[in-house]
Amino acid sequence: MNQLNAHHDLEGLAGSPVLGIVSGFGPMAGTDLLRKVIANTNVNEDKEHLPVMLLSVPPEGSDFLGGKMKVNPGTRIGKTLLAMEAMNVSIAAVACNTIHAPIIFDEIVRVLKDAGAKIKLLHMIGEVTDFLKRSSIPINKDDAKIGLLATSGTIKSRIYQDHLNSAGYSVLLPDETTQTQVYDAIYNADFGIKGHSYPISAVAINYLSAAARHLVDRGASCIVVGCTELPLFFSEPFFEDVPVIDATNILARALVREAAPGKLKLIAE
Repeated sequence: MNQLNAHHDLEGLAGSPVLGIVSGFGPMAGTDLLRKVIANTNVNEDKEHLPVMLLSVPPEGSDFLGGKMKVNPGTRIGKTLLAMEAMNVSIAAVACNTIHAPIIFDEIVRVLKDAGAKIKLLHMIGEVTDFLKRSSIPINKDDAKIGLLATSGTIKSRIYQDHLNSAGYSVLLPDETTQTQVYDAIYNADFGIKGHSYPISAVAINYLSAAARHLVDRGASCIVVGCTELPLFFSEPFFEDVPVIDATNILARALVREAAPGKLKLIAE
């Protein structure tokens, strides 16, 4: 099928906007986001589901924020989104928290703007912040302590801290030793989730359980799972009676909301 015919065929699917998911950071994160888009869509038949294009493009380097790569991945992601727009994708999201660091996300936006793109790109961390503001978790800084589990790059970029602080929340971060264990649970070549997703290794499970308990013991009102690999472990809505906020699920709901609000499954927030 050539690009012209593919564009034509996608245009009429389900009578709904075509959603786009950019993945590859790692690949399992994109499939998890797609699964949650489907799970949050209220339909009775296959034909009622939303058309979705998932494009998994491995990054050119592993750590732009850490200085291990010089090429800003935002340029390539922006070009990927332009290619998706050419296939009639009109609403899109990137299945990665760290990519939303301003130095990367702003580059994506620049590429789209320079090309005159009309595709709507959702912002994962903004959606999480809006969700919390609508939830029953108190906003008073003295009461609402948001525990954050994320990659070291995400934490160092302050994308969650800045968004949540501006909404009136204080953010609890793991201490240095615990954060090292969170990083290993995600990235370690021998047992990290990126390379060992099914099943998740016992070491990664122990590290992440201990990290969550570390935040709960310090008074976290909830735990934001701010890495797209972590929901593969934190699959339940609570950890020791403390709410777990799955950023991937919130982004999935935002995609459905933007494409077909009438099909979004209702949940208590």
